[in-house]
Amino acid sequence: MRVWNQLYMKECIFIVLLFCCSLQLHAQTKFYTLVSERTIGYKRTFQVQYIVEGAKKIKDFRSSKFADFNIEDEFEIPTTPTISAQTLQLVDAYSKIIVLSPKKTGVLTVPGATAKIDGKLMRSNTVKVVVRQTGLSPLSNADAEKEKVEDESEIKPGENIEQKIRENFYLKGEANKKTCYVGEPVMVVYKAYSRLNANSQVVRRPSLTGFSVVEMVDSYDNRPEIEKINGKSFFTHLIRKAQLFPLQAGTFTLDAAEVESTIYFFKNPDAGINDDLQRLLERSTVDQPPAFTRLEHKTVLKSAPFSISVKPLPEAGQPANFGGAVGQYSVALRLLKTELQQGEPGKLQVMISGNGNFPLVTAPSIEWPAGLDITDPSAKEELNKFIYPLRGGKIFEYNFSSKDTGSFSIPPVEFSYFDPALKKYVTKKSSAAIFHIHKGVKIGPSPARQATSVNFDAPLPFYWYWFGILAMGLTGYIIYFLWSRSKSRQKLQPVIPKTEPPKKSENIFEDPFNMARHAMYGEDKQKFYSEIQRVLWKTVAEKCHAVPSTLNKQNIAAQLRNCEISEDTISELQYILNECEWAVYTPSVDEKDMSKILFSSQKIRKQLGE
Repeated sequence: MRVWNQLYMKECIFIVLLFCCSLQLHAQTKFYTLVSERTIGYKRTFQVQYIVEGAKKIKDFRSSKFADFNIEDEFEIPTTPTISAQTLQLVDAYSKIIVLSPKKTGVLTVPGATAKIDGKLMRSNTVKVVVRQTGLSPLSNADAEKEKVEDESEIKPGENIEQKIRENFYLKGEANKKTCYVGEPVMVVYKAYSRLNANSQVVRRPSLTGFSVVEMVDSYDNRPEIEKINGKSFFTHLIRKAQLFPLQAGTFTLDAAEVESTIYFFKNPDAGINDDLQRLLERSTVDQPPAFTRLEHKTVLKSAPFSISVKPLPEAGQPANFGGAVGQYSVALRLLKTELQQGEPGKLQVMISGNGNFPLVTAPSIEWPAGLDITDPSAKEELNKFIYPLRGGKIFEYNFSSKDTGSFSIPPVEFSYFDPALKKYVTKKSSAAIFHIHKGVKIGPSPARQATSVNFDAPLPFYWYWFGILAMGLTGYIIYFLWSRSKSRQKLQPVIPKTEPPKKSENIFEDPFNMARHAMYGEDKQKFYSEIQRVLWKTVAEKCHAVPSTLNKQNIAAQLRNCEISEDTISELQYILNECEWAVYTPSVDEKDMSKILFSSQKIRKQLGE
């Protein structure tokens, strides 16, 4: 009886352990929804990402209907090792990305997706986003009352143009910190504030010399927001927003941003007109000479310079393995395979996750076991640049192999960093990594062949050969007879020529952005932006019936106005052309920037009537 109880208890424990393991395996599989931003401008695009982590098989992936959104584009990223956006751990993840634009304003719900994951039907979470009007979007009556921006373009008696510009049109640059340590992230923002009727163009963005720079926006569009400064509402245009990582100690004065602008003023020579309604009627009069005089004033605005004081990192308590990392981090090791054969390459990944100056993070030192051949590491970053401070992870991947066999252990890796919040150095340690190398499968010598006896059948009688020859001749005659008969029938029937349907001509140049798209996939930045410029200039030339060489940035607006193109389209086109010129010299441009420019260029070309 006692033996039976022990067996029963062991069986129960085994079942419980299996159940716990199944729960753990299930917990490792995740299916969730992420959006690129929670607050979105009306009719502006954003990305929805459906992510499956830790799954072996994914089937029947279906996204729900987007009733409140338009689908602009969609693509997928196959299953690859990546850093989880939720746990910041290295996992195998599959992503389905859909680019959407909202159809209306308000609080909208992005639906989840469904998929059959490892044989089980799963659904991802829904996400709520806030869609609001931007400065160039048509505001509703309620919003217009709340966020009304007064037009101060009228020069009243006693006022002058320079005073008007100083009070109602200016650039401003500021940093969230005036003092920091070397490597500590600082966020800087440059904006233009305006209450005047003006046509402006950014001619110089600050270069931010002395810092490692990470841009916080995919592209700089010309759509303003509305902000209140000292109780007055202004249209604000974002010129540059970036995270800076100081490279050395000292005081750095940041460059100014410059905007070239043509401001359209109205001047009232008649001091007796004081009523606002009468001023409006006088401005819009076309049948008689207006009382208001239109003035155009060209000017160049600059932001005021400001400085950031960078302190050196303390030498006291600095660990010997410190490599310059500043922020808050954790470190982990991962072997892609723990069972290897002799000579088979293995992969070790060292993952640094957290927040801080990732562009300056270097690989920590590793104590490798003897007998291994190791390559230099490759680095891969998975970062969320839209939030401050920069958050995500950096993976250093090593390839190794060995002719020896046995068990190998890589000791825990230490990673040291300076925490500016604690104002001290911190050292984190990973767990050890253990793997085994087995003997390769060898092909042994083939065993000696044993002699075998072969029995030959008796030969066929001679008359069978004559019978075979007769059968072959008869078969050949029948085939020839049938073939001759079919030929004679074909001669008697009239030959009707076959008419092939005309082939559809294929225009290989149907999409003028093909070359730009190939350059984007090949990460050829200069060729991509050159192709975008070429297509847009050619489109404008065809629209205006002009030779491309006669067009330039100074007369393109006038040419398009003569073709009755809207001011919004002209401004968007000028913005794209400026971005193409600027992006060639910007090292931080990535595929998302190029994808945004490509989408906007296709939209502009469509608006121009192509």
